[in-house]
Amino acid sequence: MFSTLVDFFREQIFTLKEGSYPFWLMYRGYVSPLGSLLHARMLRKAKEQFPKGHRKLTTTTYSGVVVTIVSFAYDNYAYIVRKNMDVNQCLIVDCGDGEIIIDILKEFQWDPIAVLTTHKHWDHCYGNAALKVAYPNACFIGGKVDRPSICTRLVSDGEELDLAGILIKVHEVFGHTLGHVVYEINQATTSTDPPIIFTGDTIFVAGIGKTFEGTNEQMVASLDQFKNKFCLGTILFPGHEYARDGLGMANYLNPNHDTVYKAFQKVDAEYLQRIPSVPTTLGDEFTWNPFLRTSQLTDGAVTLISSFLQDCGEKRVCMSGKDNVRRES
Repeated sequence: MFSTLVDFFREQIFTLKEGSYPFWLMYRGYVSPLGSLLHARMLRKAKEQFPKGHRKLTTTTYSGVVVTIVSFAYDNYAYIVRKNMDVNQCLIVDCGDGEIIIDILKEFQWDPIAVLTTHKHWDHCYGNAALKVAYPNACFIGGKVDRPSICTRLVSDGEELDLAGILIKVHEVFGHTLGHVVYEINQATTSTDPPIIFTGDTIFVAGIGKTFEGTNEQMVASLDQFKNKFCLGTILFPGHEYARDGLGMANYLNPNHDTVYKAFQKVDAEYLQRIPSVPTTLGDEFTWNPFLRTSQLTDGAVTLISSFLQDCGEKRVCMSGKDNVRRES
């Protein structure tokens, strides 16, 4: 019975119209303690299908820091960040599954100094409680507006942090929730190293987060921050593995775009090999993400996404095609 309820809940919360009473009721349940129980059940079910995660555990150096990509649930990502390969102190971003993160930390003997949470949804913070028990000295950090579970150090837009020798800047990007934040790491070892941003549920590969709480205008304003603040080389680590669906839609919207088609083919081929599609770059997203390149879409494509952009000034940009959203690095 409970399993059936979980499946129904997961399906309905993403298909109901925002602002409707059924959506509001389901969403209130999702962000309540009841939602944590539903998430726990979902994690157990996902592990039956993906006992080692939906993607392979991957560790690579990006712009002066080492990032370990951890997959969990059906499509979530958490991240473990270290200053270099030789240190055991680390940061954790968006721990939606404490069990899998703790297993990795113990296996590699890593010591979490801080846990960063982008927003309050359980698939990004459910594991904080288990981490708090296992690592009571770790600092739990989240946005001041969202106040994610267990987070006691609450941060606001523009705050800068120095954690485990890693420099982090907080940016508020409202829309998905009314208190969503992203974390920028600018640990460049050379003048050409781009920043890294953990985007949570703001930007995905070829997609963006659903506006559960915010307005379309707020989401567009948040996307504009990425356009205006960061260079094309900026490395983005999203909170979900949505690349196959996102690039499939981008390919449909841009049937003659060779770069989009090749990107979709690559992700499609890697899908069965369980290779993560993340990270992406801001430059790539300007190439194929419909919500970051609205001025380049055809009228038919504009119709398909206009429900998201309704009543936004950005919708007029789509229709006129006058504003090119690409920026030079």
